[in-house]
Amino acid sequence: MTPTALPPTPSATLPAENMIQHFPSGQEFIVDYIHMLDASTGWAIGGLVDLNDHVLFTTDGGSTWQDVTPPEEEAVSGEHKAAIGFFQDAKTAWVTYTISVGHPVPAQPVVWHTTDGGATWQASQPLDVNGLEEIYVPFVLQFVAGQDGWLLVHVGVGMN
Repeated sequence: MTPTALPPTPSATLPAENMIQHFPSGQEFIVDYIHMLDASTGWAIGGLVDLNDHVLFTTDGGSTWQDVTPPEEEAVSGEHKAAIGFFQDAKTAWVTYTISVGHPVPAQPVVWHTTDGGATWQASQPLDVNGLEEIYVPFVLQFVAGQDGWLLVHVGVGMN
């Protein structure tokens, strides 16, 4: 894939230091997943090799992208947070993260939700991961109506 550059980001309140920081203006990135709603509007997940995934939004067919990454906590050094998302329309999306190396069970994973195109995000209650001992790999996130949805997670128990 060819890296794509981000346009200048409008001034906004920056997330706390330990949160995934939005890309600086002009940063090139690689799109790993794209969901176009029509010829102009779409969402993407991507980033830089071996760094945390970002959530991106376009209104011009992908010529430019806005980094709308939720305020997810950064991965510790040497790890990479991978995102999966469900993008319902131009305003509504859900995103969750996991550690992509070794897939350890996170202490308190959440599902992020936006209803304003990623300008603001709300975290769900922490997901119940009690009893999970091996790995945690979310791979399907789907919503059907309002807040009703599913998160399918491979937990690596038994014979998988």
